[in-house]
Amino acid sequence: MKMTYYGVVVGWVVGFMLGVGCSLAVLYSIYRGGYRKAVEDGLKDPQPEAYRDSVAKAKAKAAQAARASGKPVLVSQNSEGRES
Repeated sequence: MKMTYYGVVVGWVVGFMLGVGCSLAVLYSIYRGGYRKAVEDGLKDPQPEAYRDSVAKAKAKAAQAARASGKPVLVSQNSEGRES
């Protein structure tokens, strides 16, 4: 009876815990790859249009949240001298 119990425990540890750990590692590496790509796009000259659109949306969302909370909104200028 004891041997069966040990086999079940070992099978559970190897099959479930190791499998979940590996899948989390894969998800984390996918996340880091996306983050790395975003940083690379931010450093390119000229920056991709999708990157500029995403930055503009993020700034608009942050400005809207700041206005809703009553905090002052900072306006920055892009490389062409226009407000963004």
